[in-house]
Amino acid sequence: MEKGLTEPDKEAAQHLVQLSGGNEEEESKGLEHNDRQKKKEKEKEEEGEEIRDEISERGKEEEEEDEHRPRKKQRFRSLASIYEATKPITNEHHGSRRSAGKEERKKDQDIRERRNR
Repeated sequence: MEKGLTEPDKEAAQHLVQLSGGNEEEESKGLEHNDRQKKKEKEKEEEGEEIRDEISERGKEEEEEDEHRPRKKQRFRSLASIYEATKPITNEHHGSRRSAGKEERKKDQDIRERRNR
């Protein structure tokens, strides 16, 4: 029996070396690629920081502009002002439908009479 590796053993060993990245030429190319990749990432990060700074600066300028603008007219009344302007609802207003209808008609009639005078 001969000492040494058979052809299939050699092929398997070579395949393992390739999988492990044992080729020095490929390793140096991989390192160069990693260095370029890291450099690109660093440039993108610096660019992102510049953009963030610019956006932050614009935001500060807009805040300053907002301080000088007149306040917008309020579109809706506050609940407090509505409560102040209305009378509380009591049980005497919640009678039967007939009596409530009569009261409403009487109020309407009184109003019309006052206008006609």
